[in-house]
Amino acid sequence: MNKISREETLFLKDIIKKTLKSIKDSKDEIFEIVNHVKEDLYRIKADLSDVRDQTEEIIEAVDRYELKDRLARRRLAIVSQDFEKFSESDM
Repeated sequence: MNKISREETLFLKDIIKKTLKSIKDSKDEIFEIVNHVKEDLYRIKADLSDVRDQTEEIIEAVDRYELKDRLARRRLAIVSQDFEKFSESDM
């Protein structure tokens, strides 16, 4: 049976120690990345909510303007049909 020398034992211990340190460092980096991703996710969700709110407001404004447009066109059609009955301010 071959005996492992003291130098070989120290060398193997050093390799194991460096490997464990590398694993720990990698684990810490992974946790840091996960935390950044979570922060980005919360920020993006908030941004998405803002965009949805703004979109809803714009849609409501467009709906109001379309209604005003239809009413104005209807009024113009009525005035145009009976032009003599209306003054310039009515138009």
